Amino acid sequence: MRVDSELVALRGDRASQRDAQRALDRVKAAWLALPEVDAIARDFSRYADGAGLADLPSLGALVGTIEIAKPFIAEWQRRLVAALDAHKFGHVPFKHNYSAGFSTVRLLQQGMASLSVLVYDQVEEETVPQSATFSEREQHEIVIAGRAKALHHRLSAGAVETVSQTLESGSTMAVCDAQNTRTICNVKGRLLMLQLGRECSRPRPVRDIRLSDGALLYQASGEKRESQITMAMAVLTEMRRSDAVPQYVELAQQGHDHMRWDALRHILALDPVRGFTMLNTIAANATDDLAQPARALRDQLAAAHPQLLHLEKQTCPA
Repeated sequence: MRVDSELVALRGDRASQRDAQRALDRVKAAWLALPEVDAIARDFSRYADGAGLADLPSLGALVGTIEIAKPFIAEWQRRLVAALDAHKFGHVPFKHNYSAGFSTVRLLQQGMASLSVLVYDQVEEETVPQSATFSEREQHEIVIAGRAKALHHRLSAGAVETVSQTLESGSTMAVCDAQNTRTICNVKGRLLMLQLGRECSRPRPVRDIRLSDGALLYQASGEKRESQITMAMAVLTEMRRSDAVPQYVELAQQGHDHMRWDALRHILALDPVRGFTMLNTIAANATDDLAQPARALRDQLAAAHPQLLHLEKQTCPA
């Protein structure tokens, strides 16, 4: 393995790494202090606090007018590239990510809102999407450079309506509720976009919907905390941690239906008697949104494991 001599030199000169990072941080601060960027940042702060885009002229113009968006990105890029050229081992002072031909750099973030640069790489073998992901999120986008096709999906009465849009420099898109989403495909070369987004404080579940018939393929919590709890339950159940059942019972009694149902599944896996008893209780409550699926699962389990009908009569552990 070849190790570059400049990297080797860093071992004996750690101060140079810190100096490089401070230099990049100064570049970021100077960019944010530009009058045009400061005006956008102030509007962005109000947007993060819940203000509507129509009431924020600087931010609205940024994601709606190519004559403003393009020089905004060009100046940010010019300063950052020059700084990286001068300080090769500095880290980009913006949160960034890359995966499977898709890159993001987050320019501004506050609370549930973000302003990001998105880059889609060309995919050699284009595929026709079979499903689309719907989430409760407001999103405004403008294409800076490149060409592609966008598929706009609307979920209505259990079916998905799809309309296509040709994307090029200056094209704009907006998604404002959980019934609408978009998919990017047929990227030519590389697609550069600027995206303004805002999450809901209590979003509904994220749903993957099949485009052909509107069938629900997958559902997950739209909240980070709930996703963390879901993963924790999966791990604890796999470890056969029956001491977690009391916490599962609490989760199965309140909150979002998808979270309650997931907790109920884990109770059944760790303590079938208690789980079956809870299933009966939910099934008997006509006002509970989970009553119908609970009845279906109860009948299915009773048919496959009739001993549950007898075990239920026993006293459940406290």
